Amino acid sequence: MHRYFEVLDQPHGAKPRLEPGAPYTAVGEDGSGANRDTGGAALACPGGPRSQQPAELVFTGVGFRYPNAPADDPPALHDISLRVAPGETLAVVGATGSGKTTLASLAARLYDPTVGRITLDGVDMSAISRAEVRSMVAVAFDEPVLFSGTISDNVLMGAEADPGELDRALRATCADQFVDRLAEGRRTRVGENGMSLSGGQRQRIALARVMVRRPRVAVLDDPLSALDMRTEAQVQDALREVLASTTAVVIAHRPSTVLMADRVAVLAGGRVTAVGTHEELLHTSSAYRALMTPIEMTVGPGEGL
Repeated sequence: MHRYFEVLDQPHGAKPRLEPGAPYTAVGEDGSGANRDTGGAALACPGGPRSQQPAELVFTGVGFRYPNAPADDPPALHDISLRVAPGETLAVVGATGSGKTTLASLAARLYDPTVGRITLDGVDMSAISRAEVRSMVAVAFDEPVLFSGTISDNVLMGAEADPGELDRALRATCADQFVDRLAEGRRTRVGENGMSLSGGQRQRIALARVMVRRPRVAVLDDPLSALDMRTEAQVQDALREVLASTTAVVIAHRPSTVLMADRVAVLAGGRVTAVGTHEELLHTSSAYRALMTPIEMTVGPGEGL
């Protein structure tokens, strides 16, 4: 009950949304900013035209510490400066605890940075309402969140899409292979958090949800982790289709996922230690080579796991 009322007692934290034609602060990569006129089309503002073009995502000096972290613990992220160009896919790799999921959470504005700023098309995300961010940024985590509704409800949630787009998204993610075998097909209720589905099936539903929304930015946290290799190869074609039409940050553990990215950022201890293409980092970053080396090559003859 204490936790319950702790949530209810929190003040409403949403910032005023930008209206068409209203001034906003556009922030450059150097952190400088000046008021500009949106003209009603810089961002997807309610009541104004919604841009379908991939957005530029920029982290400038971003640091983050979780609210309940002990004071003597180091921050989860420190001095992150990255630019993801419109239409570019950036893979983020790193060992467990390096800050990858925290970075993905900030990109989706599930949290705001403790230090620094994150901008979408030059607009500070903290100046955009969370509802507006959700309309531009689609998220699929390795543990996807599904609700106690039908398959259709879970895929189409928050999207302006017709049944034809639903069918296309399910086919593209290979989800139709199991959905069509369910008793009521797309009208099958999946239970709270998809309890009636396997981990791989939940991930495919989450990817279909991203595809159907056609977001300006996609944040994917290890989206294929629960798939077997055969299904992964099939779903990768769908993922490439998603990445071709949006700006994307992809948290990756498998080399096959990294190879779909234009560039790779290596995280260690909450810091970016290297940025480059897959081929460049194989030659210049020992940490990256270690992350991309199959485990069987690191275990000597006769050694157990």
